[in-house]
Formats: sequence, structure tokens, C-alpha cells
Amino acid sequence: MAFPIERLGQFDAVRLFLDRARRARPGFVLNDDNGPAIAEICQRLDGIPLAIELAAARAKSLAPARILDGLDDALRLLTGGPRLSLPRQQTLEASIAWSVNLLGDRERTVLFRTSVFSGSFGLGAAEAICAGADVDELEVLDSLDRLIDHSLVTPLDHEQEGRFLLLETVRQFADRHLQERGESFALGMHHADHFADLVHDTAPRAQSADQDEVIARLTPDIDNIRSALAFKQEHAEPQHFAAMVCDLAPFWDQAFMIDDAITWTTRALDALPDRPSPVRGQLLAHRAEARFFTADLGCVTDSESAIEIGEAVGDPISLGRGRWTLAALWSYVDLTTFLAASEEAVVALAAADDQYALTDAMVWRCQALGARGRAFEARVALDAARPLVAALGNPHLRAMFWYMEGEIALMSGDVERVAALADRAAAVLANTTFASPINLRLRADHVRGIESPLLGELEARADLCRRSNSWLGAGLYDNARLTHLLRVDPDTALTLADRMVESSTGLLAMNDAITYGSHAMAALGAGRYDVAWASAAAAEEQSARADSALILPFCSAVKALVLASRAEHLAAATAACEGPVPRSTSGCGSSCISVWTSSLSSPKAAAILSRRPACTVRRWRSASASVSSNRSPRSIGCAPRRCNEPESRSAMRPSTRRVLPERSCRWTRPSHTRCAPAASADGRRPAGTASPRRSGR
Repeated sequence: MAFPIERLGQFDAVRLFLDRARRARPGFVLNDDNGPAIAEICQRLDGIPLAIELAAARAKSLAPARILDGLDDALRLLTGGPRLSLPRQQTLEASIAWSVNLLGDRERTVLFRTSVFSGSFGLGAAEAICAGADVDELEVLDSLDRLIDHSLVTPLDHEQEGRFLLLETVRQFADRHLQERGESFALGMHHADHFADLVHDTAPRAQSADQDEVIARLTPDIDNIRSALAFKQEHAEPQHFAAMVCDLAPFWDQAFMIDDAITWTTRALDALPDRPSPVRGQLLAHRAEARFFTADLGCVTDSESAIEIGEAVGDPISLGRGRWTLAALWSYVDLTTFLAASEEAVVALAAADDQYALTDAMVWRCQALGARGRAFEARVALDAARPLVAALGNPHLRAMFWYMEGEIALMSGDVERVAALADRAAAVLANTTFASPINLRLRADHVRGIESPLLGELEARADLCRRSNSWLGAGLYDNARLTHLLRVDPDTALTLADRMVESSTGLLAMNDAITYGSHAMAALGAGRYDVAWASAAAAEEQSARADSALILPFCSAVKALVLASRAEHLAAATAACEGPVPRSTSGCGSSCISVWTSSLSSPKAAAILSRRPACTVRRWRSASASVSSNRSPRSIGCAPRRCNEPESRSAMRPSTRRVLPERSCRWTRPSHTRCAPAASADGRRPAGTASPRRSGR
């Protein structure tokens, strides 16, 4: 965690480093350039005073950043203590060796063998891996107690079992001696096999009712699991490595470790022979789903390849999951095609007996219908999914089900139920970056006319999402915060909107339409008419590219409000509001449009409107009321998105924004539902874009 420079000096370890560094080089100061490196040095050295003193002594000739780079071999770097000190205090290695020499042979053996672990380790793993011909399994715990007494091993509090941590400098010392004994490779293989067995027995249950138990069991050992994967990638048969990756896929999905899923499935696919096999098809299907979460359009190619392999080798899991990912893609482009494609996916998933993916598909159908305002059909789909959700018992799918119940309740005007359902879903997802339940609660509070207690948390939640690479969650929180700021602080709202537009890449037209529309409203509230008009035009253009009726009312309302701010444009404003806009079948109108139009109740916006003729205000209110009754996005920041836009582009852009790169449209509706929109050339998601699936991950 980053701390301000003025706060770093409050930590004992940092103060010790600065004191010893100034002795070695008078005039050494803590500043913005060296502060982060000094903080990481103290952290990497586990706060050990001798280690910090020896590292600070190197400041005589090395910058802190160079000292940090050298800590990969800390024992070699951290030498040269005061000459008058005892020999064991002149180098870190000598200090550790002095403590180790006080141990018995059994304790030294256990210490050296614990160096195979990455991060912390449990007692069960230590007994299984460190025991051998010379150390009985029952003696491992006694040895660990002795190592704790000598401050060579640190005990950790853990609810399930005793866990221990080897300090990094001690681990480097122990690893060197383990290699000298010739045990390093054999112990590394034993470690990898142990965690591969643990993963095989535990991880597949992550998508069942045992989700919480599985995540609690595997998460503390995530560093050991990654180490085991790396060892198997280098030394084991490709099939064994790929099998461990496949076993981990459900855990990565439920623990929201999407980067791990993409990284390791890619490595496993590269290691496998390039020929059809069930494990290759399943890896492609898992990677397609993970890439979908990050708006990586390579998921299209992966899904199609998984389907082809599934059909070729008769693997129902590859076939079912590949078809489902493609169907989910169509939910953001064309509802009719999505419904047909999802029927094929549901049949394939049922044949594979993949209960989690089948239940997910049924809940997702409800979400796709609800996003289009088709409340009755969404409720029918939700009722069809209800017994599957109850039978599976997976906490995340239950939370998604409650969230969708809340969306339908909001569409149907049953606002009182929404808060309870949203809070219930958010409680289950409290330790994730899933933002949709919070977004739903904020919209419900707005409709009820109350100041949501969650408003103060939005900025911190958005920052957490960005640190977790969950850009869609960050976008939802930023949009909710912007909606609030538009009413109370237009200038701060414009600053936030500027940042949101800066992150716009042009990859997802729907996302850009909402972003530019938000920017237009913020600019209007701050009295910057030219910028507001340019952003409104950009929002309208992106909405046309997205080819979705969902976003049109939103962009029409933004354009109308911008035009209505100038009396000479009243006719154009009225035309924008009265244009052909499809009406919602839910009968509840649009909470999104009401949120945005209410932003003009801010003091600055009221002052702007008060300078217009009375007829201007009356006609604007009439026009905005007309728009509010039309169909519009179901929420701010979580409308469906579409990629790869047409070539033509308007020259109208906000004067402070960059022009988005041109893209060609390669979206084509297939003659059958197995196909999907073509992917971009590289298929990667640029930073700042959001995932289209599971609105909020």
C-alpha cells in the first residue's frame, strides 16, 4: 500500500534506514523519488533491524532503487557491517548462520526444506513435504516450534490450521543450503505434486455450494499454487501441467482471479501439442470466459475453437461452455440472435451436466431481457432459473439472482423491495469488486428521493476496482459518483468526467456513448456550452455506431438538455426529444434518464436556466418529461456494449479530448447461432475499458 512521503517517516523501520543511510552518506534525504523504494526495501527485509542497517549502509554508493534490485540475492548484498561489531553482526548471512548453528540436525533439515514454500504454508503441507527418512512426520511440528523460538520461522494466526512464514532473507539462506544438499529438485517436485493433488480434490467444487469453503482453503496457499504451476510448466509433462490448470479454472472464476486464469491457460495451451483434445478444448473455453470478463475480444476465437474441438473429439464441456460464451456476446448486440444462441448453449450444457454454467446461462437470460426493459419476460426467465439456483446453492449465483430480482422490482416500480435485495446481494459479494448491487441500491435510493449512505464510499470502491483491474466496476462507481456530483458540485463533476473520457478508447461504442454523455452533462453544469455540445455530439455518434435502441433515449435526452440551455436551440431540443425512440414494455420509464435530468437541479445549473426566458424552462421540462417516458438504458454505466465500429467518424469532439482511432465494422449476423461477432486483430483489452459480461465484474 502506498503512503504519502510525510507519513513514511513515522515508521520505525524507515527511520532506522534513514539514520544509517545518513551515517554512510551525509545529506541523504527522504523524497518522492526514493520514498517508494525505501518503503519496499523495509518490507522485503521483513523489518529485521540488522538487515535494514546493512541495506542502508549501501546508500553510500547505491541509490535506494538499486539496493532494492539487489535484494533478490540479499545475502550477497547485505554485508559490510561496522568493523567493531561482532563477526556475526557484520553480514546478514553470518547472523543467520550463527542462529542456525545453534539448532540440531533435525531442526536444520526442516528449516532448509521449508524454503521450498512460497509465502506462508500450513502445518499439513509442512508435515507432508518436509518429512522424510531422517525426519518423522510427527517431528515436524516440534521442529517448527524450535525454529519459532530461534526467530527463524514466524507463526501466523489462521482460523483453519496453524500457518507459518519463513522470512525472505532466511528463506534465501535455507534455499542455498538445500541446493548444496542436492535435495532442491526432488523437494520441488514433491511440493508441486502435493499442491496439484490439493487443487484436484478442492478447486472444482468452487462452483458449487462449497464455494466459500474452497476459496477459504485455497486462497492462503495461492503463492504455493503459482509456484507449483511454474515448476510443473518447466519440469512436468504438458498434460499434467494442463490438467492442473483446468482444475483451477472454477476457483479462479469464483475468486475473481481473472489475470491468473488468462495467464496460466495461455501457458498451458502453449505447452500442449497443437491438436484437438478434450483438455485443449476445455482450456480454450475457460480462457474465452476469462477474456470476456476483461473485454478481450480474443474470447471469440477461443470460443469458436473450443466448439470445433468439442464437436471433433466429442467433449460436451468444451462444446457447451464455448457456445455459452458466444451466446452471451450476442446478448449485447441482438436479442433475437442471443435468445436462439442461448437455447443451443443450454441444450449443450445440459448434455454436459455442467450445472453451474447451465444455471448461469438461465440467470443471464433474465439479465439480457431486463436490460431491454422487458420486465414480464425477464420475470418469467427468472422464475425458470429459480429452482436451478436453489438446487446448486452457489453463493455468487444466488447473489446474481437477488440482484436481478432487484432490477425487475425497480423496473416494475416496486422500489421498496429493491434496497433489501440489493443489500442482500452486496453482502454476499462484499469481498469482490462486483459493483452492480451497489449501483442498483444507489439508483433505488435516488428514485425514493433519499441521500444514499453509500455515496461516501464510491471513490474508495472505484479505486479498489482499478487496483484490481476491474474497470467495469470502477466505471459503475464513477458514474454513480458523477451523478451525485452533478447535483452538488458541477466543477468537481467535470474533473471526474474528464478523467472518464481520457480512459475512453473507442473499443466499445456503448461504453463511449455513456462516457461522452456523462461528460456533456458535467460540462453543461459547469457552464461550458461548447464542450457540452461537442461531447453530446460524440455521444450521439457513438450511440449510432453501437446500433442499440437501449442507449438512444439517453443520448437524445443529453442532446436535448444541452440544446435547451440556449434559447435559440429550443426547436432542435424539442425535435431531439420527440424523435423516434422505442418505448419500454415495462411501463416504469427510465430511472437512468431521471437521474441525469435531475442533475440540472444543481445551484449552478439553476442559475443557468434562470437566465433563460420562462418559456425555455417550461419547454425543457416538457421535453425532458417526454424523454423520461421512453425506453432507455437500465442503469448508468452498465448498458450493453459493442465493439468494432463503422469507419465514418464525425469531426465533432470535445476540444480537450483526443480523437479516437478509426475502426472498421466486422460485425455480421451469422446464418446460424453458433457464430459470433469477429474479434479485433489482437483481441486484447486496452487499459480503461470495461468488460461487457456480468455487469459489474
